[in-house]
Amino acid sequence: MPDPTTAPGPYLITLAKDDPLTAQLSISGQAVLDGYYFDPFQLMAEAMAQEYAVGTITFDANTGHLRRGGGRCDFCVNDKWQFPEGCPYGKPSEKKLLPDELQNVVKTILATAKSAAAAKAAQVAAIKEVQA
Repeated sequence: MPDPTTAPGPYLITLAKDDPLTAQLSISGQAVLDGYYFDPFQLMAEAMAQEYAVGTITFDANTGHLRRGGGRCDFCVNDKWQFPEGCPYGKPSEKKLLPDELQNVVKTILATAKSAAAAKAAQVAAIKEVQA
């Protein structure tokens, strides 16, 4: 263990639940350690679950692996962490859409769909009129 006088912390320690040292910890000592505890695998799993839930990643049945979707992604490089090799997909450099831009895209899509539905309804009505 480093000497705190020459190498001040914080220090990363791994203490397994079955480590004999855990039996020697006081309740307050355990509370302090628990306050700083995090499971990196659990954090990664939660981040990936969030990415999956919003559709940024999907399951590719052909490969049996997860696959990145289109558009910007902040998984590999973000304000909480960055993988040393960065993002192999180049996603962080893609333009981030602002909420107003997204709303405009949705409005355009809905207007186009509404117009197409109206045209289809007019076409169906014309066919019925001809057939009558």
